[in-house]
Amino acid sequence: MCIVFMVGPVVKSFFPKVEVVSMKSCFKKSSVLILLATLSAGVIFSDSIKAVAVDSSEDAKSAFKRIEALAAQGNAEAQAQLADLYLAGKGVAKDAKKALEYYKKAAELKVLRAELFLAEAYYSGKDVAQDYKEALKWYAQAAQEGSAEAQHRLGEMYRDGLGVARKNAAEAVVWLQKAADQGHDLAKRALDEIKKSLK
Repeated sequence: MCIVFMVGPVVKSFFPKVEVVSMKSCFKKSSVLILLATLSAGVIFSDSIKAVAVDSSEDAKSAFKRIEALAAQGNAEAQAQLADLYLAGKGVAKDAKKALEYYKKAAELKVLRAELFLAEAYYSGKDVAQDYKEALKWYAQAAQEGSAEAQHRLGEMYRDGLGVARKNAAEAVVWLQKAADQGHDLAKRALDEIKKSLK
């Protein structure tokens, strides 16, 4: 431990075993300790937010338990993976309702694939009651984050008046153009059709 004294020689005469160092030396030692503490904390932190990689040798039940523990701590990717496991019935009994619950948690934390899963589920009515407004909400969130697929679907929904009060060609064009700009072929075709119909 570093103890800095302004009156080193006086202290040394009374306490010979106390290490008297300069402020500069103490700062260097403290900086190293802070750096080490930060790095170790960073490893722990980054491990908690990374995608949960399931070891190929790990059995499904133990993988489920490990992912479940991370999901309980608020790890968004773990919540999405837990939803996948519930949906597929891997390591746990198949449960579409639980899967939907965890996809929602992950989507609220901006996990793109969870947003897209929810949007598609509500759009098609698979494993949940069909709800175009809810589908629009999740497609809109994913579209804002740059998903070309979500932008395309959002454009179609505005075009067809699904989940919105009425059809809105102008809003449809905005979203279809964003998807088309990313190379989405179906969006390009839909955009061409709208532009032809507006002439």
